[in-house]
Amino acid sequence: MDICPTRQTGKMKRRKTRKVGGFQRSPAHASQKRLLGETKVYVMHNFPVIFASKFGITDYEKARRKDVSESTPGYVFYLLPPVVVPFGWSSEQFVHFIYCWANLRNFIPFWWGSGRSEWFLNVNPLTGYGVWYLCEHFGAAQMFLGRELLWWEYFLVFFSPLVWLDGYLWWLIFAAFKWAMAAAMIVATIYLLKTI
Repeated sequence: MDICPTRQTGKMKRRKTRKVGGFQRSPAHASQKRLLGETKVYVMHNFPVIFASKFGITDYEKARRKDVSESTPGYVFYLLPPVVVPFGWSSEQFVHFIYCWANLRNFIPFWWGSGRSEWFLNVNPLTGYGVWYLCEHFGAAQMFLGRELLWWEYFLVFFSPLVWLDGYLWWLIFAAFKWAMAAAMIVATIYLLKTI
């Protein structure tokens, strides 16, 4: 989350920031008070800034898109709808931590707008390495395309100008985690009912 207070739009309500240990700290997200911390995780894109994407959480997807679109240069949109996941705030913080080196503010320090610290370059080390590994060790490109991938095709997987593949990979992992938790709870309930 952003450490600077921003203006309010739509239904979104922000609490005042508080100082902890002399540092200004972001307000906690409302989802942290819920039982499983459920909230919506999204990957947002920007036109004409096609080389960056935003990874964030929200409870009000339309208001969040409108707020970011009005305060950020360009027009922002979702390619895939936000998905409800458990522990959404922690998931967002995890992705922000491991991709802090690709944060857009490291490259464009004057980037502004709501959620300005949550924009990342569309670099895909996990997806790129996975594609390279499958092609080199299992011949995936030969199997599906009938030829090997060229250097520029590998480059487009590692740095995709339109879609943040790693962002969607994490989006998918967090969504799958929700279903895995639900399946585990069903199995545990059945097991408990059989033992009674």
